Amino acid sequence: AAHLSTIKERCLAHLLDAGCFSDCVQLAVDSSFMPTLMQAVTKHMDQGARDRALVMDMLSSTVSKRLEKHDARLEVERRRLAEIDQAEAEAREEKEEERKKKEDELERIRLEQEAMCEWEATVPPPPPPEPEHH
Repeated sequence: AAHLSTIKERCLAHLLDAGCFSDCVQLAVDSSFMPTLMQAVTKHMDQGARDRALVMDMLSSTVSKRLEKHDARLEVERRRLAEIDQAEAEAREEKEEERKKKEDELERIRLEQEAMCEWEATVPPPPPPEPEHH
């Protein structure tokens, strides 16, 4: 009896696998509805991916154009700052040259004053007496 029950179970399983006891609604869902639904979902997902790629391209293009404009403005500002730095450096050099000239002039004047004081401090020997002419 045990042997017959296993044969019965196996036989019913084979018949079930062969589709003898299939539900027509389940068969319609599996063979028609699900593939159509999967195609629609796949199509929708593909369209969404294309739309996202298009949006990303547009955003990337817009951002890159803005970055180019920003870089150009930054370059103009860098050049302007470099010119200002150059002018400041030149002004500092001129100011240093003027300070050096003034310092040199003060030193020259001091040396001349010392020489003048030295000259004034020296008493020249008296001139030889002149013979008198009678």
